This record gives sequence, structure tokens and C-alpha cells, in this order.
Amino acid sequence: MAFAAEGVAPMRVVDAPMRGFDAPMRNHQHFNAEAFASKGAADEGIQSQLTAKQLYIYLMGRYDRPERLAEMAEKMRALATPDAASRVASLVESVAK
Repeated sequence: MAFAAEGVAPMRVVDAPMRGFDAPMRNHQHFNAEAFASKGAADEGIQSQLTAKQLYIYLMGRYDRPERLAEMAEKMRALATPDAASRVASLVESVAK
């Protein structure tokens, strides 16, 4: 399981289910995490509201249910764009010509 506070896109490449934490305001990280959470590929929380105890409870709940992590990983895999870097590079090259 991955944790993302500063960027969720890399999780798509590695098929990692994740727990996204964002700032208390509704910024771009919130919307990114929300997009993955709405597809069942991630869980979302507000970083400023996270305590060590809550994190422990969350982790134990996830690791006690490996089938849920596998399901989240599968959903993340469905959202993945593993060739994104090469696609962006090709687009930049075509625009530069």
C-alpha cells in the first residue's frame, strides 16, 4: 500500500492501492485523491485530521483484509497509463517539429 500526500499519479504506474492525504482545503491533490477513491482504487483522508492511532487502525484494517488491497490494486491497474511518460515525450517532440 502506498501513501500519497504530494502527488497521486505515480501510484497509477505501479498499480498500488493507496491512502491519499490532502491538505484541509479542496485543492488539486484533493481532487486527484477523490478521483481515485471514487473508482475504489484508493482511500482518502484529510492530513490535518490524521492521528497515529487513526493511521494504525486504518492500516490494521487493510492488512487484515488482503482481498480488499488486491481489489484496490486491480482498480488502480485499470486506471493506469504505464506509458504516459513516452506518450508525453512523443507529444512534445511532435509539437517541437
